[in-house]
Amino acid sequence: MRKSGDTRFLDPAKVMISILARSAPALEPENEDEISMLVEGSFALTADGRGGRLNYTEADPDDSGSTEVEILVSPEGITMSRRGDWGASMVFERGKVFKGMYRTPYGNLSMDVFTTFFRAEFGEAGGKIELRYQMEIEGHIPVVHSLLIGYAGDRAE
Repeated sequence: MRKSGDTRFLDPAKVMISILARSAPALEPENEDEISMLVEGSFALTADGRGGRLNYTEADPDDSGSTEVEILVSPEGITMSRRGDWGASMVFERGKVFKGMYRTPYGNLSMDVFTTFFRAEFGEAGGKIELRYQMEIEGHIPVVHSLLIGYAGDRAE
């Protein structure tokens, strides 16, 4: 997948972003956790219209920290970079395993991410990203994740 430095983007538009994240241990699907949030951010299409970049900041309700999130969408998959005390860069490509590191204030942890589904529909006025994946950290039992991100804005603003 191409990084943002290799791709030209149109001017970003301000958007409202809704995020719904669900996760459960693979062996205990009844123990599902759910998080939802609504944040302001920006979205920019690639110059060729085949991809896009979504940026937003997540505030941690438990402390004063925050995490900067950048999501790059292309026909091949999705790259998500999270920068803050807790961070990671992950590549989601259907049927492939991504190996990386999950950064914490206490040290780095190895992580494997297996993408089972992704779909992205996007345009200047709005769109959505759907992801389903399994994440294994330090060889522990995988956790099944689903992520639905929607955004809407008005290019005329």
